[in-house]
Order: sequence, then structure tokens, then C-alpha cells
Amino acid sequence: MLAAPACRPLATGPAGTGGAGSGGGTSGQSLVGTWRRTLILQTPDDITTSETTWLFAPGGSCERIVATTTVSAGYTDTVRSPCGWSVAGTTVTIRYDGAGTAQFTWAVQGSTLFLNGVPFQRA
Repeated sequence: MLAAPACRPLATGPAGTGGAGSGGGTSGQSLVGTWRRTLILQTPDDITTSETTWLFAPGGSCERIVATTTVSAGYTDTVRSPCGWSVAGTTVTIRYDGAGTAQFTWAVQGSTLFLNGVPFQRA
């Protein structure tokens, strides 16, 4: 059984020194792109998948998309959260449109983005 929150702040993850593909940096250029994490939860009665996708655009806009599928029900519930983003060192600040702000430590190592230590793969 695999279970974890799609993007809940956890313990601080690794921090890099900047540059494309090597870690967090002041410009955030390595953060730009599409990042995905898929989780599978199996219970005695069902299987549920949760896929979180982060889209970080070069101009500072972003979107978090969470798609949850329950196999027995046969449908997917998708929640889209438009946002803006900015970087200060190894901290990325997400400003959700009309719904508050969140901060995460971030680093990119190869094709993996870590937000507060939670891995997302480049899509």
C-alpha cells in the first residue's frame, strides 16, 4: 500500500546551488516546466489514485492540478488551482488566486523536483 499527501508541506528537503537541473537558485529557471507525482492508495474495498501536476510558467504564473480517481466509481475528480510563483533562494512562494499563499523549500536534481522533500517527476 502506498499512501501520502499529494503536496502537503513536509520536512525540509534537499537544497541545491542553482543552475538548470542542479537545484534551487535565485532565478528559479530550473523550476519552470511541468512536474507530476502519482500516488496509489489501495484499501480492502477499492483503489484510488491521486495525480498532482504542477505547471510553472517562465512569467511567474502557475497551476496545481489534482486529479483523483476512484476505480470502483469509475470517475475522476479534478481540481485546478491557478496561482503565481516567485523564488527567493531555495524557497518558492505560491500565491493561489483568491485562496492564500504557501511556501516550500525546493530543489531540482536531474529530472526530479523536490517541494519540501516531496518528489515530483518532470513530465
